[in-house]
Amino acid sequence: MWRLPVTLAFVVGCGPDSGTTDASDTTTDTEPTTDSPGDPTVIQGLSNVLGGALYSISGSSADKVWICGANDGQGPQLYLWDGSTWARPDASALAFDFWWLWNDGEGTLWIGGSNGQMASFDIGLGVFTPYTVADPGLTFFGVWGSSPTDVWAVAGDPSSGTAGAIYHYDGTAWTLSAEATIANGANRGVFKVWGRSATDVTAVGTGALVMNWDGTSWTEVATTLSPTTTLFTVAGDSTQTLAVGGFGNGAAVTIDGATSTNISPNMATAFAPGFVGVWDDDANDPLVSGNNGTLWWYRGGAWEQDARVNPYTDGIHAVWIDPEGGIWGVGGDLTTGARGSLVYSGTQLVEVL
Repeated sequence: MWRLPVTLAFVVGCGPDSGTTDASDTTTDTEPTTDSPGDPTVIQGLSNVLGGALYSISGSSADKVWICGANDGQGPQLYLWDGSTWARPDASALAFDFWWLWNDGEGTLWIGGSNGQMASFDIGLGVFTPYTVADPGLTFFGVWGSSPTDVWAVAGDPSSGTAGAIYHYDGTAWTLSAEATIANGANRGVFKVWGRSATDVTAVGTGALVMNWDGTSWTEVATTLSPTTTLFTVAGDSTQTLAVGGFGNGAAVTIDGATSTNISPNMATAFAPGFVGVWDDDANDPLVSGNNGTLWWYRGGAWEQDARVNPYTDGIHAVWIDPEGGIWGVGGDLTTGARGSLVYSGTQLVEVL
């Protein structure tokens, strides 16, 4: 059931469907770097030649890390780090991309996929269970839950032919909970979802979409962002929820229930290439990733670019900070989805993927 990943996979992956891109990349990097392993003062490049882009990363500790990504010809990618080596479960029977993952804390990963598909993965048994949840035109770009019986998944249609949607899993079945409203004459996609509790959940997407679940219903939250702004990702800690996006310049809002505050970087003083990923927890300042491999911190009400040099210029689709302070980022060629990359900064010696 398990196999180790090919260290340097040059097989071209399926990549995202046309129109699903959320960043651009023109990098020509071809080799991973292993400079200064275990040195938190540098960003290490641990691969940028994988056969499909990497879209999501999470974990429960520094030695229990999970990454998922596009189908690279061997099935959708899922990698598991145990503190000494990477392992790849065999997902070759699944004919779709993996876009986002959430760990339910009880031994199961929930993974959002393309073609209207969701999947669960039993970590102990190494077994995938696929679910046909929605119209095949929808891609599940985000998933989060408060428990194994309270899981949310959000989706969008890359061609905008179908309204974006929010689905809920109650431990038995997936059901449609809400659809995104039309804005500027176009359907809106829902890209990510995150919650502080079962009664405080936020979903974001295209057309400056922000929606909040209060335990009973979904309500759209007004923002002062341009109505054409795309919000790609949302995360938070015990006191704040932060959503990020934008293309030319990064956009960001904090959300408190039914209200929002625009905290986007001021283009006149601090140009920040479009934001794509965000991580926020009580132990760290919010960390945001974006186009061209950039990392940004939101500290004391101001944006500050991370001074460490990323050896890759790939877009970083998702970031995560482990409990020991290690910073992980995944991405790749986010335009075609045809190449994946992994970066890390911390004290751990992490194997090249």
